[in-house]
Amino acid sequence: MFHMNTVNPVPNKQEAKRMKAIAIREGVAAAKARVVAAKEAVKAAKLALHAAKHPVEAVSQEEQAAAIKVAKKNLDIAKQDVEVAKIGVERAKHPGEILKDGIAKRFWKTKFLFLLFLPALIYYIVFKYIPMWGVSISFYDYRMLRGIAGSEFIGFRNFEAFFKNPDFWMMTWNTIALSLQGLFISFPMTILFALMLNELRSQKFKKVTQTISYMPHFLSTVIICALVRTLCDPEAGAINSIIKALGGDPIYFLIEEKWFRPIYLISDIWGGIGWATIVYLAAISGVDPGLYEAARLDGAGRWRQMWSITLPAIAPTVATMFILKVGHVMDGSLEKVLLLAHSTTREVSSVLATYSFSLAFNSTNGQAMSTAVGLYTSLVNLVLLMCANWVSKKVTETSVF
Repeated sequence: MFHMNTVNPVPNKQEAKRMKAIAIREGVAAAKARVVAAKEAVKAAKLALHAAKHPVEAVSQEEQAAAIKVAKKNLDIAKQDVEVAKIGVERAKHPGEILKDGIAKRFWKTKFLFLLFLPALIYYIVFKYIPMWGVSISFYDYRMLRGIAGSEFIGFRNFEAFFKNPDFWMMTWNTIALSLQGLFISFPMTILFALMLNELRSQKFKKVTQTISYMPHFLSTVIICALVRTLCDPEAGAINSIIKALGGDPIYFLIEEKWFRPIYLISDIWGGIGWATIVYLAAISGVDPGLYEAARLDGAGRWRQMWSITLPAIAPTVATMFILKVGHVMDGSLEKVLLLAHSTTREVSSVLATYSFSLAFNSTNGQAMSTAVGLYTSLVNLVLLMCANWVSKKVTETSVF
């Protein structure tokens, strides 16, 4: 009989530590090699940038500007690669541990920023997410005194009653019509106004114009509508006073149906055009001044610069803002419609928002139907948002999500 020596396939603790140490050393060495390679890439990018700024052969200003832009972008990417490689070294040194710049550390370093964000988070949780439970009352014969649990479940009857309403299509079209005015008239005018402000040479005049255009944003809708009513008053209004001074007859702007939508649109533009330009002016300020300089050297005028440089630069911002605006097509401005509408303009001023409002506050036990209307408009807005996002992603390669 003889005994065969058996070897334990599982290494002991010391062997495991030794193997781990070797793996760490190898990982650190590889990570440091990546850092060295990234630094070499930075040097190469700097040389490329210098070559682009001082070309050996004669090239056009446009080609040089494009080459400089590409070189700067490559340099930024190379610098980012260096930082990533350095983080990789830390990961290799401390496998399985939280990095110095990990989530916990970063959270602690930016705790005051999170504190600033906390009120907004609480607001959305309390007023946006928790109330979502209330959407369920649209499927009940809701009675306020009984609550949701004590009310009878009726399924889609509230929706059926809403869709069978003889004014359903009229209200839907009025809502869409007012929103389309904003999408295809007010929205482009905001972009045009931002471009005009950007082309102003006098900085003092530009700041004064911006300040004046921002002012209506800080006025409540009630004040804006009161000003509109005062200006359009048939007896003492400034507009009708001018018409009468020119020999014309006073126009009842707020009573005649044909004037409701134009007045709504004009008040919408006046009240929001200044504030809405902030986003576009911020996008324009991020355009590389070297592109304008190169275009001027090539003989491009201000119009050509705006068309070939400014507009393409802000196109992603425009696409994003358009997508977000499409997501509110079915909302409508409840306050403005209520304040500007008249019983004689009902055929053009009745929108889904005012109908939902009247159901909730002027109808007995109308909260369930009002919620059904709100859920319907929200779902349509969601579908429109998804469609606009998909089209934008295919056409402009810009999307919200």
